Amino acid sequence: RDNRQLKRQNDDMKQRLQEMIQHKERAMTSQRRVKQLETELQTATHVVEEGAETQRRWMEFRNEIVQEGLIEGAAIKGGSSSSLPPEISTVVRKFQILKRKVEELEGEKSRIGQLS
Repeated sequence: RDNRQLKRQNDDMKQRLQEMIQHKERAMTSQRRVKQLETELQTATHVVEEGAETQRRWMEFRNEIVQEGLIEGAAIKGGSSSSLPPEISTVVRKFQILKRKVEELEGEKSRIGQLS
């Protein structure tokens, strides 16, 4: 009788040991998965932050374009200008420089005309 009890206890202990081993393996797998997901989260967060910065720069750029009158303000609100490439900022800046130069030359021309 005692022998059967000890055998049952031994079998129960073996079963518990197997369960503990399975729990340990699941925990290790979960830890590896957590590390992998943390890395993916960091990458995704970085991408989102870059996207937000790009969006902010686009909004600044769009405001510059509207202020210069190169496109209509309604087009900006409607979102149809989202197809404008970022390189346009270079063109806008060059346009601003040339516009100022024209204004300076026109001012000089009018001063010269007044002197004559």
